Amino acid sequence: MKGQSWSIGLHFGENLSTLRGDAKTDYLPGFMGGFHASHYLTENVVLRLEANFERKGTRFDSDNPTPDPGTIGFGDDYRFDYLSLPVMLRYSMGKMRNS
Repeated sequence: MKGQSWSIGLHFGENLSTLRGDAKTDYLPGFMGGFHASHYLTENVVLRLEANFERKGTRFDSDNPTPDPGTIGFGDDYRFDYLSLPVMLRYSMGKMRNS
């Protein structure tokens, strides 16, 4: 780790989210992506800052094949967009191997 105190990168992935979680069909696929910057405070301690865009949602299924909004059997999808700014302090045990 000698000579390197900062690293930056991109990350992305998929998620399954729901508001209620009480049915197998109310999950919607979403995604997240962003960038991160890590500062190596010591060989074992890293401070990581991230900026992420995340899309989450849920699906409410309908029992009625032609539902009307506001009725009990109405089904709909909801998607929510978030900007998250997590800060992480990581401690790792052990020695890193220099290649």
